[in-house]
Amino acid sequence: MSGRGVYAYALGNPVNHRDPSGQFVPLITGGIGAAAGGIGSIIGQLYQTGSVSCINWNNVGVSALTGFAAGFAAPFFAVSIPGAIGVGALSNTLNYYATQLVNNDSINTQDAIKSAEIGAAAGFIGGAYTSASDFLVNSPWLSQSIASAVNLENSLALNVTLTNLIRNGVGSAISGGAPLN
Repeated sequence: MSGRGVYAYALGNPVNHRDPSGQFVPLITGGIGAAAGGIGSIIGQLYQTGSVSCINWNNVGVSALTGFAAGFAAPFFAVSIPGAIGVGALSNTLNYYATQLVNNDSINTQDAIKSAEIGAAAGFIGGAYTSASDFLVNSPWLSQSIASAVNLENSLALNVTLTNLIRNGVGSAISGGAPLN
């Protein structure tokens, strides 16, 4: 665990900032997904239009919401590369449909399929949610509840490293910024 800042998730204070039941892990990964989705949408729109004044903030909001949903789902469903691909494909497809509806634009099946493909690629780039669930499970020195809490906190620490955030941000930027036409 050296060199990873394992207590970064707890703002360097794991005694006062902890989540022994693991209830906040999906909220934290959801927040990361929301930030990545919103930022990815802004980057994609800037790439397409070249102007800050042309940013559609409704699209940013939709991307942030679907990014939150994907991030929230990650600890449950994106625990393998196929799972991450599936979450990416589904969330990007939902993002496409929601964006079209919010903007009163027509829905095109071919564009929905392209969105799923782009989301799948972004899920592949982002990679699987890393789990530390087998660490300390059968420890003779810790109760199972404490071992589970340590596993949950270690899993979160594994997934909020700078490398993971950059990788998922790049995946989101690719998915949010890839032109469909």
